[in-house]
Parts: sequence; C-alpha cells; structure tokens
Amino acid sequence: MPAIRPSATVLWALGGILAILVVATVVTELLVRRHPERNYGELRLRVRSWWIMAGLFSLALTLSRLVSVVFLAFLSFLAFKEYLSLIPTRQADRRVLFYAYLA
Repeated sequence: MPAIRPSATVLWALGGILAILVVATVVTELLVRRHPERNYGELRLRVRSWWIMAGLFSLALTLSRLVSVVFLAFLSFLAFKEYLSLIPTRQADRRVLFYAYLA
C-alpha cells in the first residue's frame, strides 16, 4: 500500500487545525488556572477528544488513499447512524431505515 503525499493545501489545512487545537488547549489551561473554583472538566474532555479525532484524521489522510476512503466511509456511517438516532421515527419508517443502513 503506497503512501500518498498530501498536497500543500491539505498540509496547510492540517497545520491550521493543529494551530487551533494548540490555542484551544492553551486557553483551556489558562481558564483552569485563572478560575480554579470552576469546573472545566467537560471543556478539557472536549478538547482532548478533538485532539484524538484530528490525530486519527491526519493519520488516515497521510497513510494511503484506501485508508482515507475507508476512514471517511466509517465516519460517514457513524454520523448517519447518530442522525437517525436523533430524529423521531415511526413504526412505518423501520424498513426504510434498515435499507438506509445497508446503503
């Protein structure tokens, strides 16, 4: 599986995401130090989860084209599944939702 070399645009985008995550981490730590009486646990967890997501996404983009496509398909499936779990459904919708999952 040959590695693909990301274009300059992709590298700039990944660098921008990295910069935003560094700023978010620094701001979170400053908030924790400035207001120790407040609970910033959820904010810290959100920033940490974004680091993990960005790392996995960057890894998938830089490994190979096949890994990138499979990773994007998996993420799309998870997002679609989450969307379908949030919308109200009726009993009559079950067959259509089953076919949507198969698609």
